[in-house]
Amino acid sequence: MERGWWNSSRWARLNCTPGARVENIDHTDRLIFDLDPAENVPFEAVKLAARDLKRRLEAKGLTCYLKCTGGKGLHASVLLDETSTWAEVKSFSAAIAGEMVQDAPDAYEATTCKEKRQGKILVDYFSSDYTATAIADFAVRARPSGPVAVPLEWSELGKMRAANQFTIADVLKRLKRKAPNPARYDNRQRLPA
Repeated sequence: MERGWWNSSRWARLNCTPGARVENIDHTDRLIFDLDPAENVPFEAVKLAARDLKRRLEAKGLTCYLKCTGGKGLHASVLLDETSTWAEVKSFSAAIAGEMVQDAPDAYEATTCKEKRQGKILVDYFSSDYTATAIADFAVRARPSGPVAVPLEWSELGKMRAANQFTIADVLKRLKRKAPNPARYDNRQRLPA
């Protein structure tokens, strides 16, 4: 097999999920924030950003769920009841990201421009777009050592060392100890008016 398969976009698409069901393609069933740090941002800052985002979403009446991506960052996601359009969800997500940037411009950025992101965490709300996908729970990343994207409880965040700390062996041990909270897959919510 050729060496290039490891980083190919084909491999990445196999591990990702779309944001809507085929039966209701015009209404997304989730919103996702990808907290993506620049290279020089410590993981402790990403953990603080996740808590900040959780607090903001809770203030809007939404419960969000946490996942380490198997890369550098964390995902915070909200399951939706499929009544909101893609445009509504993206607008809502953009407003939350904008608030974070406005409140802490030295810590956050909401644009994908690499020059603006130096030393900051990208509050990536673009996963809430019709054409976007997000890394699936328990997907193995196409990276050295094969890190896994793992759903987490918020209480576990403090002990996390990195978003790519879980290997397949770690996940198998973890699943023997405890299954993921079913609410993270069933708690369908409506965006606030």
